[in-house]
Amino acid sequence: MTIQEYERQRAEKRFQDGVEADSANALDRATEACGDAEERFHLLGDVKRVADSCSMLADVYRQKNQLEQAVVSYQRATKLYQDVDRPLNEADSTLAMGHVQRQQVHLKKAQDAYLKAQHLYPTICATR
Repeated sequence: MTIQEYERQRAEKRFQDGVEADSANALDRATEACGDAEERFHLLGDVKRVADSCSMLADVYRQKNQLEQAVVSYQRATKLYQDVDRPLNEADSTLAMGHVQRQQVHLKKAQDAYLKAQHLYPTICATR
C-alpha cells in the first residue's frame, strides 16, 4: 500500500467517524472528525471530498447552533462544489445555507441563497 492510499483510507475513516459521531449526537467528536477529514482530503488534493467534509461540518455546526460557523462552512462547500462541477451538491449546500441565514433573520441573504438554489436545480434536471 502506498502512502497516498494509506492517507486516503485515513481521510475516509475520519469522515466516516464524523458521520457516525453525528448520528450518535456526539457533536463535538463529529466536529473534530469532520475537520480532520477536511484537512486530510485537502492534503490529498481531493476537492470534492473537501467539499463533502465542509458540508458535513456545516451540518454539525448547525445542530450545535453555531450558525455563523455553519454559514462559513456552507459557503466554502458551495464554492468547492462549483469548482469541481457538482451542481447538485452546490445547490444543496446553497439551500442549506439559506435555511441557516433565515434562522439568523438575515432574510435578504436567505432569499439570495434560495434564488441561487432555485436557479441551480432546473439546470441540473436539464442536463440529465
